[in-house]
Amino acid sequence: MPTYELALLARNNANVVGPLLLRTSKLIQNRGGVVIKVENFGQQELPHRARRHMEYFTHARRLGLQFTVGTEFIKSLQSALAANTDVIRYTFIKNSPVHKHEKKMFHRCKNLDRAKRMELLQKSKDA
Repeated sequence: MPTYELALLARNNANVVGPLLLRTSKLIQNRGGVVIKVENFGQQELPHRARRHMEYFTHARRLGLQFTVGTEFIKSLQSALAANTDVIRYTFIKNSPVHKHEKKMFHRCKNLDRAKRMELLQKSKDA
């Protein structure tokens, strides 16, 4: 199962965060997924006014979840989040696995600029 990260903006109300994260975590676990990490980044002012569920928001709570679940479940999780009135915005990020030789190469060359690292990585793959 692939690993995903869910970044979402919730209503700026401390009473909303706990139940929202609990519901989302239970949805993931009921489908056989595993929640790896839950993060609450706190209250933030939005860069621009956001409209959702016929309301305007200027502040929100930023939350993050990292989890593994089957790819077929993402659509139903998206529809559940879209229907939830406590969620202002959300997005999913699929994490791709890093190969061992790439990880070693980037660790060794972390002080080099990106172009040089990519060049060295390509040479190591060709060899």
